[in-house]
Amino acid sequence: MVPQQDLSFHGWNATKCVSRKRRAEEEKIALFKQQQDYYKKKNERAAEKHECDMELHKVEMEKQLAELRHINLQNEMLEVGLEQAKARKKYKLCD
Repeated sequence: MVPQQDLSFHGWNATKCVSRKRRAEEEKIALFKQQQDYYKKKNERAAEKHECDMELHKVEMEKQLAELRHINLQNEMLEVGLEQAKARKKYKLCD
């Protein structure tokens, strides 16, 4: 029979050291998983915010485009009014 060797050194037990190292590694892994989850969710939130910002930008651009079309139509109406006024003046001169 092989005699059991004492693994303790000044009150330290090698089995407890291995167990502590394993627990520390498991805690590191758990921490890395939590960090990974945190950054994954952070990226998802950033993507959602970007999508909302882009949608808002699109709506603002559509609004500006509608305002520009409105101004162009007003200009066209003024131009037609001027042409009508010129035509009436010309018609009165011909009489």
